[in-house]
Amino acid sequence: MESGRNLRLVVIFVALTLLAAAVILYTGFALFGKNQQREVVAGQAPVKERTTIGPTFEVGTFTVNLLPSPGRITSRYLRTQLVFEANSPKTVQELEQRTPQVKDKIINLLRSKTVEEMMDPQGADRLREEIKDEINQLLREGEITEVYFIDLVIQ
Repeated sequence: MESGRNLRLVVIFVALTLLAAAVILYTGFALFGKNQQREVVAGQAPVKERTTIGPTFEVGTFTVNLLPSPGRITSRYLRTQLVFEANSPKTVQELEQRTPQVKDKIINLLRSKTVEEMMDPQGADRLREEIKDEINQLLREGEITEVYFIDLVIQ
């Protein structure tokens, strides 16, 4: 009789624990799930998520020596692979025609960086903007809208 009562209490305890876990999980997904609406800051337009990507141009892979840091003798290098997103197919055609100029600009820009600049949390974002600005100055047709790092290694 006593063991039957203990078994019943254990079953009730397990059932309540599972029920509480289910409620916590449901609440978590409801509050922090993917389908929640994005918060709109007063005075700003809501951020639109892009669902498509424009025409792309694979620039290639670059391996360059970084500038030595003050007090350092050993050289460090950076390897990266880049893809540009353009605003039109004509821009991609121009990038293809200007590939040597594009690669030269990128190599010069990459070689001007130090390890500290690249290890900074915002270093890659700054480099992305600098690359975009430099290449857009070359272009006569359209512009690059995004620069994607497909690979980025510092050693």
